[in-house]
Amino acid sequence: MCNQRIRFAVCWVCLTITTLAGCNPKRPFSFRDKWDATPSYFQTVATQIEYPNVQSYLQPQSTEIPEPLRLENPAELPSRDLLLPEAIQTALSNSDILRSLNASVVQINPLGVLTKMNPAIA
Repeated sequence: MCNQRIRFAVCWVCLTITTLAGCNPKRPFSFRDKWDATPSYFQTVATQIEYPNVQSYLQPQSTEIPEPLRLENPAELPSRDLLLPEAIQTALSNSDILRSLNASVVQINPLGVLTKMNPAIA
């Protein structure tokens, strides 16, 4: 019982000393303190105006690019006849999973390829 009282008193004294020492500033703060009022390098750099370069020169490759396709008139878009096996083969050969397997195994047995999505499919 006596040990607890001594510990409590020592802790209380330490806490009080720490609080009083930490809350006592060496120099009182004032908003009227004079900071570095001399003009510096940063002030001249920060107040400079940067004018943009309005004369941009186009690359020759960018002027030769054809106009992009638009969906405004689908009749003008070029069409390509594509069979279902060819579409499936193209989709399988361009997928991320089969590309990592070098796609030669897939042409023999596409159902034998295991992915991390198999539990969701089953």
